[in-house]
Amino acid sequence: MHLMVQPEVAALLFQDRLLLGQGLLSRLLTTAPESAAGNRRPRPEQPETDEILKRYGKVLLDILEQPLLLAKDKTNELRPIALPLSNEAAERWNEFVGHVENQIGPGGSLEQIKGLANKLPEHAARLASVLTVMGNLNAPEIEMMRNGIILAEHYASEALRPSVRTRLRTLIRTRIPSSLIITNFRTLTQSCMLPLKPRVALSSPTTRVTASRWSASA
Repeated sequence: MHLMVQPEVAALLFQDRLLLGQGLLSRLLTTAPESAAGNRRPRPEQPETDEILKRYGKVLLDILEQPLLLAKDKTNELRPIALPLSNEAAERWNEFVGHVENQIGPGGSLEQIKGLANKLPEHAARLASVLTVMGNLNAPEIEMMRNGIILAEHYASEALRPSVRTRLRTLIRTRIPSSLIITNFRTLTQSCMLPLKPRVALSSPTTRVTASRWSASA
């Protein structure tokens, strides 16, 4: 599910103590790029744009047109298919798990977003599975762990971006009634709702994300 919200609405959501305490916010992957207002210029469409959009639309349509896998003798109960990690994906994922664990302790680069960081490996695996199925609807196992980790680290970088923390803090203090403002902003930063501009490209052979300093290279 992909949702777009205005900053005022996002600020109310991300400072909610109950949602934070339940761990809901750390299960969301958010990004808040700087506004492009004032820098937008008309650009001619690239020749390959139409073809790429049509190809992408066809992939989505093929997936949507697949018959639902239902449980035996059921009309309203799905039968999910297990999608295990390939050996290579499992090895890369285990390395990433160890790296994240090393960085969430006191003084670690991910300490201030520990809530999100604890779930980064899970996010990476889910993203990898989505990318795998997008490429091959009948894939027998997850192959795209590298790209899943790249995306997970992008969202971690978003959460660590100082400019976003400052912007969100100001928004909360100036536009939300004082009775609703949380007293400890660090608690808010741990909710992972603190965004960045994409720094990586999935096609890059070697990717390093500054926030966590973990290489996703092959």
